[in-house]
Amino acid sequence: MWDSVFEMDETKRAEFMKLAIAEWPKLSDIQAREVKLQYGSDGDILNYKEYINAPVIGFFSVQDEASVRPSNPAPFGAVIKRAGKEVF
Repeated sequence: MWDSVFEMDETKRAEFMKLAIAEWPKLSDIQAREVKLQYGSDGDILNYKEYINAPVIGFFSVQDEASVRPSNPAPFGAVIKRAGKEVF
């Protein structure tokens, strides 16, 4: 569907959110509480307090566990773990 999270425009984000909400309906409630930034004519943020107190749904590129190397570490240890590869 997408090659990269960095190529996700508003249309693609909406498509993804529709799929994600189908998997986890509570995400719709979180999305409804998001606040979009509003800027004044001078570029100042007009709704800063509302924005920082609202949830923000983020999209991040996450590496497959197999591609993580000491020279290419995963940020905050976030990786995709494939089923059947668990280490106990």
